Amino acid sequence: MLRSILIALDGVTPDAAALFCAGELAGAQNAALRVVICPNRGDFEGGEAHGIGGSSFAQRRDTVLTQRLQERLQAERSGLVELLTQSGIVPEIIEAVGDPPGVVAAASECADLVVLPHGRPRARAEDDTDTGFVLPVPQILQELVRPALLVADSAIGEGPVVIAYDGSPGAQRALHTGLLSGMFGRREVVVLSVGYGLSAAESMAAPAAELIRHHGHAVRVEALSGQGGTAGAILSRLDGLAPALFVSGSFGGHGLLEWLFGGTTEHLLPAVQVPWLVQR
Repeated sequence: MLRSILIALDGVTPDAAALFCAGELAGAQNAALRVVICPNRGDFEGGEAHGIGGSSFAQRRDTVLTQRLQERLQAERSGLVELLTQSGIVPEIIEAVGDPPGVVAAASECADLVVLPHGRPRARAEDDTDTGFVLPVPQILQELVRPALLVADSAIGEGPVVIAYDGSPGAQRALHTGLLSGMFGRREVVVLSVGYGLSAAESMAAPAAELIRHHGHAVRVEALSGQGGTAGAILSRLDGLAPALFVSGSFGGHGLLEWLFGGTTEHLLPAVQVPWLVQR
């Protein structure tokens, strides 16, 4: 079960679904909820070099953007307190300055789960430069030891849990986290496995299916045969399965999917619109 949840926000990315998801999990499991607001300020406070005549313009631009961000963060804090208090949750809210991956990784040491919004930032941004404040989600994932729940447009709803499984350490840990945390609920779990032939894919998925059955879930294996383009195969099948939650490993492993997902996270982030539990 979850006892401590951290949600990281940037004040630019749409976060309603992520906040609802974190609040719902915290309420259902009586977990503490900490909110860390840590916009990516590096581009505006890093002392960039400018060409002749560009320094004063850049300084003016950075001042305006920083002021705009501060106004937005003040409104964000007030809105967060009101929203979460109405839900019966008293959050701890921290405004942090520093490199977001380091800030979130440090804060996550006392959390069981990190929730990250990864919606489209331009929905809230006032101009293109504003999007520079967005949390660098791929870099944060590379720093995290804890599992992360990425939430775009919707919270965990109805439907099965779908895990992209290749037997790698990250995939095994992500599956185990989902089973032990209670995030799967009583949902059916679909093990989506891609191998060089259906037989290889089915063999790859078999240990995961056995573990899932031991935890009392209905389980089925969706084996796909692929010689490349694994991400595309998974994403195209994912739509048809209409999952409530997608699960995968990421970064640092040697399995096919871990290599794939670690290398193409930035491509997958806008593509996976359902909540995504990911762990390296």
